[in-house]
Amino acid sequence: MRLMHLFFSLHGRIGRTRFWAGLIGVALLGSALGAYLLSEMFGQDYGALEPTALAKPAQQLMALISLILLYPVLAIVTKRLHDRGRGAWSALPVVLAGLAPAAAVLAGLAPRLSAVLAGAGSPLEIIGLALYGLLLLTIVIDLGFLPGQNGVNRFGADPQVH
Repeated sequence: MRLMHLFFSLHGRIGRTRFWAGLIGVALLGSALGAYLLSEMFGQDYGALEPTALAKPAQQLMALISLILLYPVLAIVTKRLHDRGRGAWSALPVVLAGLAPAAAVLAGLAPRLSAVLAGAGSPLEIIGLALYGLLLLTIVIDLGFLPGQNGVNRFGADPQVH
């Protein structure tokens, strides 16, 4: 399968190996691009844990990068859903899970998220974060570990046969 098809097409099926390879590729690209831009634009070390005066613009830049990379993730997830026998609308929880962190940063809620992760959040915030984690875990198990349908389905040929 060509890389352009893997990262930009919403048609066809992929197995678990291509799913993981595609997601890891997008993550590496996002990390490399983020590290380069943070270094060049803000003089900030990508791995630095100390907040700086430019932390908010840097966080916003990373959120923007993650939004740009959401489409290739959507393409990978859609093809994996096709392999599992489900249509692209089943990707809506994945899209929402991908949008949530970037939207939180762009809306200025990232410092609040840090407080919730540190245990200083309200019970409702903690429950929301736990549900978000459960959604991510469900997506990873469903798409990353469960096998696809055997043989041809309405989305194409079995990727394990080719």
